[in-house]
Amino acid sequence: MEENMVILLEIKKKLAGIDQRLDEMDKRLTGIDNKIDGKIDDLREEMNQRTKEILDQQFLFESEYGRKIDVIFDSVSLEMDKNLEKSEKIRKLDQRVERNEVNIFGLEKRVSTLELKQS
Repeated sequence: MEENMVILLEIKKKLAGIDQRLDEMDKRLTGIDNKIDGKIDDLREEMNQRTKEILDQQFLFESEYGRKIDVIFDSVSLEMDKNLEKSEKIRKLDQRVERNEVNIFGLEKRVSTLELKQS
């Protein structure tokens, strides 16, 4: 029986040693987890900062070039409107010229007819 007690005591000592080592490993793993969590938090913060910087740059780009694009678009639209107006005026002028040519041709025909009658 005593021998069993000695064995049990040795087993308890070994188990206590194993428990102690497991506790130490748990502490180290907890420390590693904390370091990893800290690094992840740092990376998150850096990513958030970079994302904010990119969004700020994009906003500045859109603001600066958006205004320029709007001005160019307005200019092109105005030029197109002017061209359409000019085209309309030219079309009306062409119609008047055609009518006048018809009238002039009619007058020339009448004058030549009168000249033939008088001669």
